[in-house]
Amino acid sequence: MPIKIIEATSGTDLKSFSVGSEKIGTTTLVNSSGVEIFPLSDTRSENVYATTFQVTPPATPTDIITIVGSSTKTIRVKYIYINTIQTTAGINQFFLIKRSTDNTGGTSTNSTIVPNSSLFPSPTCTIRQYTANPTTLGTSVGNIRNMMIVSPAVASLINGIIEIDLTNKGNHNGIDLIGLSQVLSINFGGAALPAGLSVRGSIVFSEL
Repeated sequence: MPIKIIEATSGTDLKSFSVGSEKIGTTTLVNSSGVEIFPLSDTRSENVYATTFQVTPPATPTDIITIVGSSTKTIRVKYIYINTIQTTAGINQFFLIKRSTDNTGGTSTNSTIVPNSSLFPSPTCTIRQYTANPTTLGTSVGNIRNMMIVSPAVASLINGIIEIDLTNKGNHNGIDLIGLSQVLSINFGGAALPAGLSVRGSIVFSEL
C-alpha cells in the first residue's frame, strides 16, 4: 500500500527505508503542504526475463533483432550480450536503434522468453529474429549505440561475448519501451553480409 512520508530529510536512506520488517513497495514523498517531492519505487515490482537469439541474417541486413514493446507493460531493456562468427575473420559495424513505430513485412521468428522466476507472469513483449529484411523499417528515434564488433573465423576460437550495459552499471534504469509501437533494434546498417556471418547472444529485460 502506498505510504506517505512527511518532511523526509536529506539524510534518509530512502532505498532501504522500511516499516517494520517490510520494505516499502511504492512511496510518495511529500512536504508539510502535501506537495509531492519525488516518487520511490521498489525494484521488486519489476519482473525480469531473458531470451537468447541465434540468426543468420539476410543479404545487406537492416534490423536483425527487434524488441517490441507491450500494450500493457513498460518494457525496460537492461543488458544485451552479443557475439558473432563468420567464414573469414573481420570487424563488423552494428547499431542499436530506438524506433517509435514497428517494422512491417520481412520474415522473422519470435524468440522464446524465459522468466527469472516461476512466480512471474508470462511476458507481454515480443522479440523477433529476422531472416529476411523488414519491408519497411519503423521510424527511427535515433542510434543508442554504434559498435564495431570483431568476428573471428568459424574454425578459430569464438570471441568473447560483448556486453551492452544499458543501465550504466546500475546508475540508469535502462531503455524503456512504452506501448506496442516502441521498438529497440540491433541493426547492421544495410551493409554487405560477410560470408558465414552468424549473430548470437541474449537479452535481459524487465516488465513493470
